[in-house]
Amino acid sequence: QNHKISGFYYTKQGKDRMGLFGYINGKSPEISDLSIIDPNISSKGGNYIGALVGHIVNGSVINCHVTGGNISGSDKIGGLIGWNNTILNFTEPDEQWCEIGKISRCSSDANIIGNNQIGGLVGLNDGIISDCNSTEEADVKGLIEIGGLIGSNKGIIIDCNMVSNANITGTNSVGGMVGLNNDKAVIINCLASGYPNVTGTREIGGLVGLNKGCISDCFTSGKADVTGLAKIGGFTGINDGIIIDCNTIADVNVLGQTETGGFAGLNSGYIEDCNSTSIVTGENQIGG
Repeated sequence: QNHKISGFYYTKQGKDRMGLFGYINGKSPEISDLSIIDPNISSKGGNYIGALVGHIVNGSVINCHVTGGNISGSDKIGGLIGWNNTILNFTEPDEQWCEIGKISRCSSDANIIGNNQIGGLVGLNDGIISDCNSTEEADVKGLIEIGGLIGSNKGIIIDCNMVSNANITGTNSVGGMVGLNNDKAVIINCLASGYPNVTGTREIGGLVGLNKGCISDCFTSGKADVTGLAKIGGFTGINDGIIIDCNTIADVNVLGQTETGGFAGLNSGYIEDCNSTSIVTGENQIGG
């Protein structure tokens, strides 16, 4: 228990699936109780890169942590895992879908740089992430679908916290916690707080850049700066899904040019029982 690996270094141009474990795919594999300290992993043009696992299929990762270090590549890059991949294709009746593709009680505060689907913890998730935290004070940088915790979510995120002083930077679909929450994806009971700078061009939000799924009982708070040109919101840049019982509280500063709101920059979905106390600055189509 509580094993530690320090100074892990791996660099190779154009290589996919890089990490302490590059690719894991078996019958419910599990990694637990491991910390990686100051890793340095780089693959110019490579995809599926994380300090622990580049690409894991139908596995469980429990109580694993990344402290410091630098992770870089092209697409699906995460501080802990590049792609948490779930494939539901059971052949045995005793297999339990809820126990696979699960990341629980994990964290990362490495610097992350890439292009698309870049996250402080996981680049692309289509499994379950629960009870994960980040006290990120590093940078998460990319282009599209950039999140302080998860770049792109196609699964379930529940009971996670992002207490951050990080710079989370991209162009489109940039969020303090999640860049893109996809159709049928779910985020429940999560908090993004601290003093993060969330910056991009379009679809920029304090919690989620672009929401197409369902979000409930979530909050953004602290003194976050959420900045962009269009479709900028203290909670979400664009809502094209469902948001219920969520709030943006404290001194969240929202700055945009057009379609800028204290809660949502643009809503084309459904929002119920949500509130905002954000400070909003903009030029056209501005809402509190």
